[in-house]
Amino acid sequence: MSSDDENYELLELIDTEIERISSMTHQMDQLYRPSQQSPRQFILRRTIDDVLVLAEPLAGESNVRMVVEEIESTSNKQLDPSDVVLREGESKQMLLNVVRYAIQASPPWRQRRHRCLDNARRGKHTRVG
Repeated sequence: MSSDDENYELLELIDTEIERISSMTHQMDQLYRPSQQSPRQFILRRTIDDVLVLAEPLAGESNVRMVVEEIESTSNKQLDPSDVVLREGESKQMLLNVVRYAIQASPPWRQRRHRCLDNARRGKHTRVG
């Protein structure tokens, strides 16, 4: 696929999703032993954006519109406003589950909103839905 292709930017997301799902499958194969993944610093906003891309087909089928809304927050001086320290794969799966459940529970033509921390540019929380 050439870098001019309109879906080229999704290749990295697809790669990380394959790795995340592979990791989850491995955990299930090990009779769901606790995660070996260590908490690490990552940019939550990027994870939120990935989750919205992954949930978009379900939202479209359900006629539910997802919206990102920013609200004021205080910042943590040890981290950039968009950074968190968590197990990234598990956090992404949890967010994806919450968004999917919210979409499934919504009547058609409904707008969904969920609050999450983030926004590096202005040190704000981001509300996702």
